[in-house]
Amino acid sequence: MAELCGLLNLNKPAGISSFFAARKAARIVGARKCGHTGTLDPAADGVLVVLLGRATKFSEYIMAARKTYRAAFQLGVATDTLDLTGEVTARGAFAHLTAGDIEALLPRFRGTITQTPPMYSAVQVDGRRLYDLARQGVEVEREAREVEVEELTLLSYDAASGSGELRIACGKGTYVRTLIDDLGRALGCGAAMGRLTRERNGAFSLEDAVGFDELEALVKDGGLGRHIVSIESYFSELPRFAPDDFFARLLQNGLSVAQRKMGTAVPEGELCNLYDRAGRYYGLAKGVVRGGELCLYLEKRV
Repeated sequence: MAELCGLLNLNKPAGISSFFAARKAARIVGARKCGHTGTLDPAADGVLVVLLGRATKFSEYIMAARKTYRAAFQLGVATDTLDLTGEVTARGAFAHLTAGDIEALLPRFRGTITQTPPMYSAVQVDGRRLYDLARQGVEVEREAREVEVEELTLLSYDAASGSGELRIACGKGTYVRTLIDDLGRALGCGAAMGRLTRERNGAFSLEDAVGFDELEALVKDGGLGRHIVSIESYFSELPRFAPDDFFARLLQNGLSVAQRKMGTAVPEGELCNLYDRAGRYYGLAKGVVRGGELCLYLEKRV
């Protein structure tokens, strides 16, 4: 049986880690190797793109996709985890705040912003996960990083309870919990994140995601293939290049080949799909400069 390879749009339930969810999905479908393209907190649910088999090699190119979230928040409270599962560290008054007050501050958190990763996160410092240190009561300095927030919209707000919902569309590495905590600080009352649902990860939407029960049914009735996206399909919008067999063999053997000899011009740092003349897909080739000349190199092989 051929090794299963591709991307699966999993609807991760709340209450389990992304690692556990990916492993469970892989066991159900019979994949020996798996990964995912962006951690969801155990308490969060929604789209988790699971990489199966050799698709795990392509994670760095897939993780950069924009992600969209629906996040609940509670004003008037701050916690050690920055969400409502943590211990309360401070309380503040919010009765005077309106939806207009919140919306007036949102532009401050759009575009390129700086965030400090929370202690309860999977970021590593000196080889140790921050959440392991946090559970031991240890807090360490974390390096602030730039992230991209493309959309930040107030969906609802109840002034009486201080609770509401936001929609956030953001780039890789953005912490929604930190965004809400920073918003609470700016409002002067504190805020903590409630339920978090990832509604979209790149081309993968929550409407098309499958849960564990549905995944088991698909395996039983032979319908799994309709829900596995191949690497070739995922990158189908990239340019397609099929060199002569001689050059194809050189590329497949790990050599870089001058593009002027092959009649192509893939810019330095850009990717393309590599095929042979028979239509067999080999993976992602990349434009590189070697010896002062623009070349092509097989960056990731399927």
